Amino acid sequence: MNHSISYIVGMLSGIAAVFLFVLVIRLLCRRHQSISKILSPEITYDERQILARGKAYQTAFIVLVGYVLAASCLDEFFYCPQLMSFGGLWLGVCLSILVFVCICIRRDAYLSLQENAKEFNIMGIVISILNLVPGFLSLYKKQPFLVNNSISYHYINLMVGILFLLITLLFDLKLIYDKRAEE
Repeated sequence: MNHSISYIVGMLSGIAAVFLFVLVIRLLCRRHQSISKILSPEITYDERQILARGKAYQTAFIVLVGYVLAASCLDEFFYCPQLMSFGGLWLGVCLSILVFVCICIRRDAYLSLQENAKEFNIMGIVISILNLVPGFLSLYKKQPFLVNNSISYHYINLMVGILFLLITLLFDLKLIYDKRAEE
């Protein structure tokens, strides 16, 4: 892909702006400890949750390595480079995150002892919407899904939006299941 200089400068400026924003927030947090405690409260999990999260990380890592291995083999032996593109690799990342979250939700290890379900649902819905809007705009503008035999970066937002929507849905289904099991 040959992008114009203005596109590359714009992308680099955006990345630099994000790093600068994070740096400023971190400096402010160091100066004001009370803000730091609000922005990053101490998150604690019990022993059972820690073990379940460790297994979930392990499984998600194996899924990601397996995905990259399969994508590499498909590209190398069958000239199927779609999964080795930027968008294709993001698909693998989304898949491994989904595996991690599913295991954590199933084993009640997703929320820490200080978090509550309502905040999680609000965050999941907001992140979904913020990613689905640009994703659906790409669909509306009829952006091609495959560009030069690679998954287009225009659809990464759609993948992430669907991921967070699935996570929120799975979390809510687990809450409903647990509530019915209690009754």
